[in-house]
Amino acid sequence: MRQIFFILWLMMSSGVLAQSESLSEQTREQVSSLIHLFQSNDQVGISLRISYPFDRPYPISRIDNFEEFVVRFDQVFDEAMVAEIGNSTLEDWSTVGWRGTMYKSGDLWMTEDGFIKVVNRHTEAMDHWQKQLIEKDRQRLHSSVQRYEFPLAIIRTSSHYLRIDALADQTYRLVYWTINQSMSESPVEIVEQGKMFVEGSMANRYVFFQ
Repeated sequence: MRQIFFILWLMMSSGVLAQSESLSEQTREQVSSLIHLFQSNDQVGISLRISYPFDRPYPISRIDNFEEFVVRFDQVFDEAMVAEIGNSTLEDWSTVGWRGTMYKSGDLWMTEDGFIKVVNRHTEAMDHWQKQLIEKDRQRLHSSVQRYEFPLAIIRTSSHYLRIDALADQTYRLVYWTINQSMSESPVEIVEQGKMFVEGSMANRYVFFQ
């Protein structure tokens, strides 16, 4: 029986298991300046401290530059998170090896250069927009694969489009089309009953189909 195995490089999750380290002097200065920006609710200053392009969960488009981030700021940070980070202390931040510096258990990640690269919390504005986009995404698919909870990944290879969706029963479905097909056409194959596993200190995620 054929087995299909995917390693998914997803957004860094919260609840990270990797061993954290104390902050270096340079990182302490970076964190302190970032906290000050949030204390001041300086949306322009915060937008200048983002690592671009800034990925968003599919099907939301990534944020490519400073100007776009300013416009979409409320999709990334709501008032509660701005206030929380503004009131944080250096003890709320820790460095986790090559992954960078995280706030609390991975709600936010910062690069070695002091730029925000991942925000794992969802705002109400983001959730609302994501639901709308998922419905639009659903309508463009072939009727045989329109039932799913949310899309997990879309992968393009030299010969195929592959799509992984989370289903209502907490399993995963793999669908693929040839590169010359539209996703509105009947797919080449549908593989269901996929399982996700999380392993290792870096919480790597694997989806396994059998």
